[in-house]
Amino acid sequence: MLADFSSYLLTFTRLAAAFIFALSAANKWRDFPAFTQAIVNFQILPGRGVKPAAVLLATAELAVVAMMLLGGPFLLPGFLLALALLSLFTVALMSVLTRGLHTSCNCFSATARPITAFQVWRNGSFIGCIAAGCLLLPAAPMGMNLLELCLLSIVAATFVLLVNNLEEIVTLVRPV
Repeated sequence: MLADFSSYLLTFTRLAAAFIFALSAANKWRDFPAFTQAIVNFQILPGRGVKPAAVLLATAELAVVAMMLLGGPFLLPGFLLALALLSLFTVALMSVLTRGLHTSCNCFSATARPITAFQVWRNGSFIGCIAAGCLLLPAAPMGMNLLELCLLSIVAATFVLLVNNLEEIVTLVRPV
């Protein structure tokens, strides 16, 4: 029973990681100039390092997606790369907040909304999910039927969308 549940959780974390980085990479590649400008606005890298960093980060996100979908021996490197990227992004967000810069994240979509603690909490939630995937790797994968895989995909996508839009959700339900 527990092994079956662990296998479902591992599949959920793989799908969630794939959704997180597919959504993020798609946004970065769709509007690459906005992504590079966001890196400039973070005021962390020198000007000549911005474009190579942008290409490297967006490509690394696509690599995470590929590794999560391929599975097998690619899962551990995929989870570790995902953790490294999210940790790097979180440190960058905290740096912007600490220095009092007023810039947007452009993590999952081009927006003018300034960075807040919500983005740090979002990344922390995603880091927790992916860390759980690392811990669940020893779980024996079980064969899932298409319905189970579809349901887990829906749950993982819902999780990613809810966490990603946490700030908007809180704003909607917060009393005025």
